This record gives sequence, C-alpha cells and structure tokens, in this order.
Amino acid sequence: MKYLEWDTKFFGRPSYLIEGREDILTIDSIGKSFITAKVDMGDVDFIFDLQKKGFVFIDVEVSLKFHIKYSEIINYCRNIDCVVKSVKVNTGLPYLELGSAFHLTRFHMDPNIASGKANELWISYLRNFLPNENRKMYVTYLGEKAVGVILSTRQEGIAVISFMAVLPEYRGKGIGSQLIAYVVRDNNYEVITGTQSRNIPALNFYINNGFRIYKTKAVLHRWR
Repeated sequence: MKYLEWDTKFFGRPSYLIEGREDILTIDSIGKSFITAKVDMGDVDFIFDLQKKGFVFIDVEVSLKFHIKYSEIINYCRNIDCVVKSVKVNTGLPYLELGSAFHLTRFHMDPNIASGKANELWISYLRNFLPNENRKMYVTYLGEKAVGVILSTRQEGIAVISFMAVLPEYRGKGIGSQLIAYVVRDNNYEVITGTQSRNIPALNFYINNGFRIYKTKAVLHRWR
C-alpha cells in the first residue's frame, strides 16, 4: 500500500493508495485514515471485496492517450492574441480562479469532502507545483493576464497531464487546445491524461484534441 504524503498533509489524516490485491490483507490494521483504490472495471470480485471492507464507489476514472500527429493539432487561439510560455518559476497566477475550475473530480464526488475543500485541494496543487526539467508548466497569456495553464510530469517515458484549466470567460477560444499542443510538441514521450466518466465536456474535449480512451478504473474511497 502506497503512503500518500501530500494527501496526508492536506486532509490531516494518514492517506494511502491501494496498489494490489495483497494490500487488502492489511486494511483492517489501519485506523484513522483515507484510503483510495483504483481497480480495473472488469475486476468485479476485487471491487466487491473492497466494498465489504467499507469502501464506497465514487466514480470511474477514464485514462486517455494522445494518438495523432502533432501537425494535426489545433495550435492557435481563436479571435484573441494569446501567447503561451513555458514557465520556470510558478508565481503570479490567478490560483483561486484556475484552481476552482473543477467540479467533477473524484474529490468533488466524495460526500465526505466539502466542495470548498475539494476546490482548495486543486488551488493548493496549482500554487505549490514546482516546475523543473521533468515537471512542466505552460501558461497562456493575453497581454499581461494569465488566462490558462497546463501542468505535465515526465515519468518512465510518459508525460502525464495532471492539471489543465482556462478561466471561464476565455473558454471556447482554442486556449486549451493550444496548451495541449505545447505539451505534445515539447515531449518525445507518450502523452496521457485522465478525467472522470461524469465529466462529459472534458472527455469530449480530449477526444476532439487527439486523445483516445484506453483504460477505465473504478475509484473507491474509505474514510475512518
């Protein structure tokens, strides 16, 4: 079972991620905690065993993989003069507005987590992201104003898009598509991302920008 240091600090209780069936043998020995399980949708026996241990179904996590050529991406903003920059120092962004752009994450779906607390999680994640050679932050600027951001992390030959947000008043102008184009352009890696099955707009956005679904997992949480 993997100990989640960031989650532990944020939620104020020991947090873990189940990595395999063998972890279920140690669950009963863990007291006050927040445990997450992500299980292949077809593994119904494992899901049932987790439910017997007090886990509740939260949502379905959908993983997507980029599968077209970079040249086929829409790589421009529509009707606005925007510029994308690779940011080396994370400062001066509208963290509250960008971090509050999500409403359908697994944390928002968990009845044990208040909506404001779920927003705070993503605001904190964005504010504390530290760009480096393997952790990239691209920001879209309209003049001096930051209007969109995307975060990606390279690991084991894969670039994972972990966060993307555009200010509400600037959506539908190609900003998100352009941000994806920059991640793909600057990586000789396989590019993947994920969202929740309930987030139909996000799923269609990624599919329309060159991604295809390759995996789904049931997400279950247990609080004690």
